[in-house]
Amino acid sequence: MRSRFLVGAASTAGAWSLAALSLGLLAACAQPPPPEEPDPCNVQVVTLRLYADDIINPNEGDRPRPVQVRLYQLSNDLRLQNAKYDDILLRDAETLGEDMLKRDEVTVYPNDLVEIKFERIPEAVFLGGAAMFRDPQG
Repeated sequence: MRSRFLVGAASTAGAWSLAALSLGLLAACAQPPPPEEPDPCNVQVVTLRLYADDIINPNEGDRPRPVQVRLYQLSNDLRLQNAKYDDILLRDAETLGEDMLKRDEVTVYPNDLVEIKFERIPEAVFLGGAAMFRDPQG
């Protein structure tokens, strides 16, 4: 009787070992963990609001006219600070050179508020603007 008990105990231990091995194999076949969520993007959206007065950019009859506004994303503002109005009006790319990373243009109408949203270029440190008036000398 004693040997039966040992055989039974040995077979029970073997059954437990087999069960543990089976569970280990099943666990190895389980789905991999979900992928880690990526780090958020470092995107900066800039919102700029431009308001034009109701008597902006008057013509010969003193009637207001729209104004074109150029917005520049710049890596350095020294060239813009030293430029003459005509340099920016007629030759902005040549005048600003490699400092100009992006140029956008928007029309602003008299007595109007314009909201402009754009993505800041990571290398842009300065935002410059120039309004294209009909008679810039006044």
